[in-house]
Amino acid sequence: MQMKLISVLLVFVSVSLWWFSNLQLSSFLDPLSLMLVVIFVSSGTLFLVRYSDTHWSEALWCLGIPAGLIGTTIGLTSMSDYSEPKTLNAAWPYLIIVTLYGAFFSMIGYFSLAGKADAKSVHKKPNLFHFIFLVLLPIGAVIVYIAFHNSTSFISVQALAIFSTMFALATLLKKKISLRDIAEIGLFGSILCLVLALIVWYSTEINSTNFALTGLLYGLLIYMLSYIASPLFSKTPENTLDVGRGNWHWIEVTSFMLFMLFAPETIREGLVNESEYEIQNKERMELVERIKILENKLEVLEKD
Repeated sequence: MQMKLISVLLVFVSVSLWWFSNLQLSSFLDPLSLMLVVIFVSSGTLFLVRYSDTHWSEALWCLGIPAGLIGTTIGLTSMSDYSEPKTLNAAWPYLIIVTLYGAFFSMIGYFSLAGKADAKSVHKKPNLFHFIFLVLLPIGAVIVYIAFHNSTSFISVQALAIFSTMFALATLLKKKISLRDIAEIGLFGSILCLVLALIVWYSTEINSTNFALTGLLYGLLIYMLSYIASPLFSKTPENTLDVGRGNWHWIEVTSFMLFMLFAPETIREGLVNESEYEIQNKERMELVERIKILENKLEVLEKD
């Protein structure tokens, strides 16, 4: 009872602080971004809860951040076709909001992990059809819709070559491929795509931005689908993903990619640009005044 009273008090304080903060909550709402994260998280959570002993809180905690990062990567890939800085600056908040939504779902799952002990021990045995219908179909439909709606290509021959090569090497060098191996291939493949994209950055034959971003998208999808597909495989340590470590590494890779390719203007750069604008504006005004003086002198000479 005491904890509930404290919770109610904290909620009241939080609402009051939000009210006096002058932050416009409407600026944090983007229905399309929210819908993308909800579909990705809900499809995976439904499959895991129905066909394994995974509690819904654990599923939210593990899937929220990857889903948000995938949404941001999809948005970046769509916006990379625009060369106007103003367009990118206007879209920047919406790209970050997607990750914010994913982090919010992960937060809800993390603070609800106490109820994990209540998970049902009896569950249905899944098959590949269930995985395709409940997971691959909704996620694929969202990506295809965004691709057609924004006229964006999420296919990169270079990125596909990297991942196919890594899977080929894994099958040659390892006797058995586990889910953990597949998830690691997703991470290493994305890092390799980023490094190679930076190497061929000035190549006129390869779209390096699309190469790097699609490589990141493929890796995130492989990682998230590997976790969701765990009920299809035997429950062994090799098929158990360290999601906490994995999510942290994906945040690092995505942040590096984000600020390497689309770094927003810093406060220092903004102040420098503002100072340069003031100087240029002052010079322009002086030139206007001088032109007016010269025009007046010409008028006097013409009269004489």
